[in-house]
This record gives sequence, structure tokens and C-alpha cells, in this order.
Amino acid sequence: MARALNQKILENLKPNPAKRLEIPDGALVGLYIVLQPSGAKSWAVRYRADGKPRKLTLAPYPRMGLADARKAASEALRIVSEGGDPAGDRVTVAKLKGMERVPASHRFEQVLERFISAQERRGRRSTDEMRRVLERDALPHWRGKPIAEITGADVVEVIEAIVSRGSPVAASRFRAWCSKLFSYAVATHLRPDNPAKGTENPVSVRDIQRDRKLTDHELGLVWRCAGQLGLPFGPAVQLLAVTGQRRSEVFEATWDEIHLDTATWVIRSARSKNGAEHIVPLSDLAVEILRSISRIEGSPYVFTTKGSSPASGISKAKSRLDQLIAAANNGRAIPPWRLHDLRRTFVSGCARLRIPSEVTERAINHVSGSFAGVRGVYNVHAYEDERRSAMQAWANYLTSVTSPAPERVT
Repeated sequence: MARALNQKILENLKPNPAKRLEIPDGALVGLYIVLQPSGAKSWAVRYRADGKPRKLTLAPYPRMGLADARKAASEALRIVSEGGDPAGDRVTVAKLKGMERVPASHRFEQVLERFISAQERRGRRSTDEMRRVLERDALPHWRGKPIAEITGADVVEVIEAIVSRGSPVAASRFRAWCSKLFSYAVATHLRPDNPAKGTENPVSVRDIQRDRKLTDHELGLVWRCAGQLGLPFGPAVQLLAVTGQRRSEVFEATWDEIHLDTATWVIRSARSKNGAEHIVPLSDLAVEILRSISRIEGSPYVFTTKGSSPASGISKAKSRLDQLIAAANNGRAIPPWRLHDLRRTFVSGCARLRIPSEVTERAINHVSGSFAGVRGVYNVHAYEDERRSAMQAWANYLTSVTSPAPERVT
């Protein structure tokens, strides 16, 4: 005799990669949980109508829970007992399939909060940016919608909307984080599959693995036009250019990390990509930029608009910067570039200045080769004097190429 299904049994069911399984519910003859080779689960009722075996699929599990499946199956079997065929009437089928009650905890916004909390507990450094992107681009579309009802077509619709506003890289990032969110939903039995996995990445691998470096002319345009952006984005872009640090490290910098009296910026290990504390010697130009920033009283953040969080709206600011650059360049936009390209430009510039690669790697906290492992994590003061000299040399060069060209005297 079949066992009565319960929550524990349902969650522990293992698929057979070679075939579909149907497990009967011992508490209600005719009700089955269907387990696909992929691991997807759904409810079905089997019965006979007009002497022929029939099957009615109800809804996916866990969108429809055990209690609601039994309720829907009981209603279907009652119709059969009265001589009807529940699968033969569209209205009846729709009623039966809609009998499940979706808990509030299964709504997209609730699952998003649980997912973000799980990322924070794991110490993921990208959590704040992940929250901003998903709340900005996903919530307006999916608020109130059960997580199990979001389809691949829904994901594609949002990706295309982001691309259409001129942000393919942001669309790619959205797709990646959506995939993580839906994988979490699958792992927590809130939906059977990940609808983002079958979507196309709007940015090709060739585009992602870039080697874009700005020319001196482009660097001058970026620097001068960033100065027109104003706070907080203009100084942030200029600090990216003069220090070569990562975008998140700059835009999420806090004042307690900045020591202007010693011209030093100490990026905490919790914020650095490799988990090691990173000391950034500040050039005279970097100190000048930081001193020009008006600090918001009570706010720990260097670059902020509200004071309670790091500056958001970076994509919009970048678009505005591109417009300013085109206007300053006789109406011509420069080839596509990203803020991260300023870091690559810094590395390339240091090479042109004959700065040893090991010093440059230390300057941007890129630990590799002989710097990896324990030595790389604990020897945070290595090459400190050389790094300070390198930072000043690059700042001097940057000043020379970003200063407006003197007018010719005829």
C-alpha cells in the first residue's frame, strides 16, 4: 500500500535521470506527485472517464502544496463520481488549477529579501549593488507575483528593457544576479527550475574579456568632463583614474578609511576583492580631489547623495558623462568604454612610465604569482615606498595629459 505523502517525503524525492516517476499519495487514491528527470515536480490526478484512463495535471510543486493538491484532487474525483470528466471542461480545469493558495512568503519581493539576507550572511561584497539592481529593475515588473510563476520570457523582457536604455553590461549583470536568485529559489523548494538559465547573455564573452585602454586624448576628455559632473560622481571618476582602484572600492569608500594627514587610504579587508587589507598611497592630486569633497554631516560615505548609503545611479551618471564627452569632442562620442577601463589604463600608463609590474600589481591590489598565498595576504606594507612614488608619477603624467592644451599665439 502506498504511503501517505508528507512534506518531508516530498522534499527528499530523488529524480531518476532516465525516466519520469509518478509517486501515489496513500492518503488519496488517484493523486500523484510527478517527478521529472530534471527534478521538476508537479501534481496530477488519474481517473477513468467513459471507460478510458485519464490524467489531469494540476500545478507544479511547491507552488501548489500538499493540502491544496489534495483539495483540488478531491474536487476532481467528486466530478468523476457524478459522471463528469474534469479534464473535459476548461472552466473546471482552470478552477482546479487555481485552487492553490500562494503564501505571501512566496511572492517575489519576499523571496528577494530572503535571498539578499542569505548573501549578507555569507559576506558577499556585491550584496548592496545586487540589491540596488534587482530592486530597480525586477521589483517594478514582478512585485506581488509568485516566484514560481516568473517565466523565462519574463526575464528576457526585463533584459531587453535594460539593453534598450543603452546598458547591455548592466543587463548582463542583471541576468547573472537573477540566475543566482532563482537558483536560491530552486534550492529552497520555491520553484522547480531556474528561468534565467535559458536566456541569452546580452554581452558576449568577447565583450566581457576586454582590453580597452583609454588614449591620452580620451583620458583628458574623461577627466575634464568628470569635473563638470559635480558631486559625487565627478570626483569619484577622477579618483578612479588617479588611483586605479576598483569601482566598488572607490564608490563605497568611507571617511574612516581616508587619512589625509598621511596621504593614505586603507581599504579594509572586508571590502577588498582578495580579502586582504590594502594600503593605497595617495598622490598630491588624489589628496586634492578628496579635500574638495564636502562631507555630509553624520555620513560615513565619501561619495553619497543621501548620506545613508553610497551613491547610486552610477549608470545614469556614466551616460551623462558620455554626453558631456561627445559635446566636448566636437559632437563625436569616443569608442565604447567602461569605468573599469580606467583601472586598465592606469596599469598601461604605469608600464609606459617604466614602473615595475610587481609595484603596479601591489598598487592596484592585484595579487598573483609570487604575491599569492599567505605572503600576499599579510605583507600589506610591501613596496610601500615604491608604490607611493608610482602613484605620484602617474598623477604627474595624468595632470600633463588632462590639462587643457595652451592656445597658440599667432
